[in-house]
Amino acid sequence: MTAIRFEDDTIGADRKRLLELCAAIRRAGLHKRLKWEACLRVNQTDAEILAEMKAAGCIQVEYGFESGSTAALRRLGKQTDIELNRRAVELTRRAGLRIFADIMVGLPGETPEDFEATVRFLRWARPEIISAARLSPLPGTPIYKNLDPAVRSKLDWGDFSYPDSQMNPINLTAMPDRQIDELYRKFLKYFIRPQMTWALLRDTPTAERRGRWPLRRNLARFVLRHPLKAMRAPW
Repeated sequence: MTAIRFEDDTIGADRKRLLELCAAIRRAGLHKRLKWEACLRVNQTDAEILAEMKAAGCIQVEYGFESGSTAALRRLGKQTDIELNRRAVELTRRAGLRIFADIMVGLPGETPEDFEATVRFLRWARPEIISAARLSPLPGTPIYKNLDPAVRSKLDWGDFSYPDSQMNPINLTAMPDRQIDELYRKFLKYFIRPQMTWALLRDTPTAERRGRWPLRRNLARFVLRHPLKAMRAPW
């Protein structure tokens, strides 16, 4: 084993425990042969934590930025804002760590302006990895509980598993269904999928020519077909 992922949404919730974990990894000498990544909330991160994670072999931090709009974040109840998002990016860059950005489209009350703010944030932050999904109200969340009972009764989570992030998307935005559907479609086509292709190409070893060739071909096609969009891509 050469790499692991800590599947803990709030590994920084107990700051002392996280620092002790980093110290233990270093004492065991694992930082010399093991790479790892973990998730932090933007309001949990600071220079010391990131430096200790880096010293312990961490290469990437995942953040649930969700949006580049403070108004959208407040409506979601995230208790964060764009300044905290930017601060997390800046601190993580200074520590020499990669960034995995989680983005959510279709937040309650989201406007076209909120959506554009998210795109601007991503272009500024230039995260190495971007994961984007439509809002799907999971049972037990405040959004799910506040749904109209008639709407909630139509949602089926019986066969849900973690990878099924696109199950049961509903429109809670301030936009008509057609508008949010089209925004999300274009976001995936012109922004997220090309970025994912680039990320896979970057991280695939040069020796794996068979794996790199289709990625290079798909990326080249995108650049040739959409040169202006490619010029503005966060790669």
